[in-house]
Amino acid sequence: MPVIPPGDARRIWRERWAAHDAQVDRAPSDWVMRACATLPAGARIADLAGGDGRHAVPLAALGHEVVLLDFAERAVRL
Repeated sequence: MPVIPPGDARRIWRERWAAHDAQVDRAPSDWVMRACATLPAGARIADLAGGDGRHAVPLAALGHEVVLLDFAERAVRL
């Protein structure tokens, strides 16, 4: 599998999200939600490459302290 240089990865994801006009309407992954259900209430969670918050939003709604990071500013603003 080829390795994508970090600068190219940023460009690829920024272009992908720039073409996206609305929030992705996808349910969070069952696997992620089951794994996080084992965490104590108010757990601190880092959602790396979190995009539009597919996982961060429902985890925060459950009372966890969530920080979302993503290369694509457009994704985070959605």
